[in-house]
Amino acid sequence: MNQFPKVILGQKVVAGDLLAEGPCSVDGEMALGKNLRVAFMPWK
Repeated sequence: MNQFPKVILGQKVVAGDLLAEGPCSVDGEMALGKNLRVAFMPWK
């Protein structure tokens, strides 16, 4: 894993704060460099 922390020791965090980031995200947003097509297909 190539993730690194976005908080520092002693920093107070609340629910929803970004704790770590990796090579596929920028400021908590997915950044793959391509348009990603996804579909939701319900199954019985």
